Amino acid sequence: MKVHSRRLKPVEVYVTCDKCNIHYPMTKSSRTLLSDPPIYTYFCRNCGHKEQSSEVYPRIEYK
Repeated sequence: MKVHSRRLKPVEVYVTCDKCNIHYPMTKSSRTLLSDPPIYTYFCRNCGHKEQSSEVYPRIEYK
């Protein structure tokens, strides 16, 4: 078995509003639905539109 390494680049992953199309991250609400998996609510600071997702945003991924 050989051990290898490679350089990874961190990138930020976030969601934007579909209604007003402003390229600005949506804000995570303090409310979470305690289901399995949990459901998080995000809202747009510009127009107030709300969306739900089981993914947590913003987050860091490595490419």
